[in-house]
Amino acid sequence: MPTSSSNPVRSAYRRLAPVYDWVFGPSLEKGRRTALRAVEARPGDSVLEVGVGTGLSLKHWDRECKITGIDLSPEMLKRANKLCQRRGLENVDLYAMNAQNMDFPDNHFDKIAAMYVVSVVEDPAALLREIHRVGKPGARVVIINHFEHRHPLVRKAERSIARATGLIGFNAALPVDPVIQTEGLRVLEVLPANWLGYWTMIIAEVDK
Repeated sequence: MPTSSSNPVRSAYRRLAPVYDWVFGPSLEKGRRTALRAVEARPGDSVLEVGVGTGLSLKHWDRECKITGIDLSPEMLKRANKLCQRRGLENVDLYAMNAQNMDFPDNHFDKIAAMYVVSVVEDPAALLREIHRVGKPGARVVIINHFEHRHPLVRKAERSIARATGLIGFNAALPVDPVIQTEGLRVLEVLPANWLGYWTMIIAEVDK
């Protein structure tokens, strides 16, 4: 996402923060849990959650893992921090950070999850390059996201609303092929998720 505080995406998430859990919690929980299982985090793993938001997934991670969550929205992170304090999640560190230009060193994380974030960032290719950079060789990467539908009629409808959804930072017409063809990410599986398969989960490994 763009870094400007006046950007409409930042403004949208500032407005959404108080109701985000209510709107997107139960509706996307199944996919969230499915993605976390697919990450296969083990005790001792260093795990990066990109776009951690209000921290809806944080309570589900193994407490023996070191979890790092990043998000561009201070308002969302404030709520995630409160959740960590309330639940005593001492294994979690949260940072305000642009996922397209992370402050972490190369080859840093064992596992990486990017849930509902690829179609929100300004430059998905830059995000994927950063995921490749900060992941250790062989790091497991799980992405869950809505991508442009394969069916031509559904795809046409998605493209017709893409302008409106773009105003709130969501690209309804993002194609999946550039994601699964990202250099340095070896795709293991592409599976349907959420809402009768309307969302997609990509399981991959960092190839270095």
